[in-house]
Amino acid sequence: MSQSIEKIKQFMDWYPEAAEVKSTMWNLLEAAMASPNADTWSANDRSNMMFFYSRIEEFVDATYMIVPPLLQILHSSEVNE
Repeated sequence: MSQSIEKIKQFMDWYPEAAEVKSTMWNLLEAAMASPNADTWSANDRSNMMFFYSRIEEFVDATYMIVPPLLQILHSSEVNE
């Protein structure tokens, strides 16, 4: 579990703002939708991609809200041990 926590912390150090993560994800989605490979996607496939993006966007917002306080709690409990 400590490796997973470290990966999350590292990611948030690299991308300290949720808005930057969401902007990058949106750019990736736009590129995918405009790609010639996307021409074979059905309307349902495209809709699923948009749905997935919106759920990931909500996940990023929630993560950036709850992880920093959790990391502080974990860090303070490690210091007290």
